Amino acid sequence: MMEMVIWITNYKGGVWKSTICQNLWVCFANDNKKVCLIDTDINQSSLDWYWLRPQTLSNVPVFYAPSSVLLSKVLKEIKIHYEVIIIDGSPSNKDLLKWISKVSEFLFIPILPSQIDFQVTQKMVLDLERDNLLRENDLTIRFITNQQTKTNISKSLDTWLSNLPFQRLEHKLKASVSYKQAYEQGRGVTE
Repeated sequence: MMEMVIWITNYKGGVWKSTICQNLWVCFANDNKKVCLIDTDINQSSLDWYWLRPQTLSNVPVFYAPSSVLLSKVLKEIKIHYEVIIIDGSPSNKDLLKWISKVSEFLFIPILPSQIDFQVTQKMVLDLERDNLLRENDLTIRFITNQQTKTNISKSLDTWLSNLPFQRLEHKLKASVSYKQAYEQGRGVTE
């Protein structure tokens, strides 16, 4: 049954990987899709969010799989039950990174306009290219810029992104208290 696997990752923490995963999960669930989320991050942000979620809202499972062995087992068990699988990915585990890139159709890379985010994301893209994990024909790759401003670093980020063979999602996430409040309540921003 599995129609798509969406992978959201960046080496850098704090770029809203889990927030994006959780809100995609809510959107698909509210669209009556059979969806689940797999949290591969040792911080377990999506799993923690799930436990905060009110029982009166869409109850879509979140699985925890912090290794390629566990992820393989989880996917084998669940792929026939879900149309959409969202992976909240932390690429600190290189084996897990390689494995997720092989099973995903979509890779979203969130990035903030700051020097450290820019440098860390550049390193991640170089590592993915070096390991031949960016298969443009098989893996649709998009950048999601968060909290974009009119600063020099934002302009540098725009220039760097425009020179990559991947597109940026046209929508840019804004710095909003709504996302933090939604997380604290186990909700998506649309709920």
